[in-house]
Amino acid sequence: MRVSRIRQVAPIAVGVFLASVGALQAQDGETRTNRTAIIRELSKQLRWHDEDGARIYEAEKGKVTQSVLGELDGFIAESFRPGVASAEQVKSALDKLLDLRDGPGNNAAFPTELPQGQFLIVGIELGRGGEGITEDAISFRAYKAIENRFAFVAHTEDLHSGHGDDPYLGGFRAVVLSAPPVAGEFWFIGIARVPPLTPPAIAMRLIAFNGERFRTTWAINDITAEGVDEAVNFAADGFTVNKLFDPTGQAALSPTVVIHEQYILALPGPKKVGEWQTERGW
Repeated sequence: MRVSRIRQVAPIAVGVFLASVGALQAQDGETRTNRTAIIRELSKQLRWHDEDGARIYEAEKGKVTQSVLGELDGFIAESFRPGVASAEQVKSALDKLLDLRDGPGNNAAFPTELPQGQFLIVGIELGRGGEGITEDAISFRAYKAIENRFAFVAHTEDLHSGHGDDPYLGGFRAVVLSAPPVAGEFWFIGIARVPPLTPPAIAMRLIAFNGERFRTTWAINDITAEGVDEAVNFAADGFTVNKLFDPTGQAALSPTVVIHEQYILALPGPKKVGEWQTERGW
């Protein structure tokens, strides 16, 4: 009889457990749906279409940008599980949610294992500005796996134009360096266009994450390059920056030379070890 009772109770206990899990998942789903709506509504405030809208945007864009990023932290915590969500799933969800004007592909996600635990590093590009004007905000954010969720740890917005307060950025790319000079850290280069010049100006920063905070280990002034993808070539031990140059000083929009600057990874930041020139291909 005792065995019989145990057999009867066990299915009930399992049923209660599964019901609890189902309720939690439903609650997460409802919260995520509400948060998605909030993010989309706030994102509308980062666009303007007339002079009145531009004035409101200029006064509120900083506060609204931070509000959207805070909501995105919650969205990531509620939507993805450590060891389950892939980088492509995170990136695709952000691309769809943020719906950038230039099309999908302007967000990035990198799961990584550090001595402090499992992390998700995310690059977020928020579309901002008026019609025909790209003034996007780019933020890199780190989340740590705690039990079955990702918890926000740190952020940096340190990818910006080197031209003072010039806010214009767009179409960013993040590339992970496979052999950082500091064991147990995550190093990557963030690259973005600085509109509206053609050929484009390119901003770039080398950023490290140590499990607690981000730091910028290398930065240069904006360069002129064929594009974001062509601005840097990567190797196992470093990278090469490819800058367009006008040797005449008279045709800045039609540079004829490419200056290649080679760097190897070192501390406290990359070390330049070579430079050469080639003719620009048209």
